Amino acid sequence: MEELKVLRDSGFFSGNALDIDLVQFCLMRLLQGVWYTHGIRANRTNSPAGKPLSLHLLPDMENVEDHLCDVSEEEIEVCRMECAEETIYTCEEELFELCCLHMEEKNWNLP
Repeated sequence: MEELKVLRDSGFFSGNALDIDLVQFCLMRLLQGVWYTHGIRANRTNSPAGKPLSLHLLPDMENVEDHLCDVSEEEIEVCRMECAEETIYTCEEELFELCCLHMEEKNWNLP
């Protein structure tokens, strides 16, 4: 994420709420895709090295322990109630809608 460092170092990103929301609007879908495929290095805590998606879906091939366990529907429902709902908004709803309107006026595609 060298580009984000350049924005910060050149004074175009202060880290305030608006800056964070704008970065989330522009990059969240990209970041979510990259997150599960980035490499994890081996470390002193005995955490497995590899890519999160492979470690989760293919533990046998990655030679790591499979931590998958059965849970009840009730436990799943409790988790759903305690977690934030997935939405189309990658940032504050009002800013998302404003950015979408601006992009529509310019005939730009959503990031």
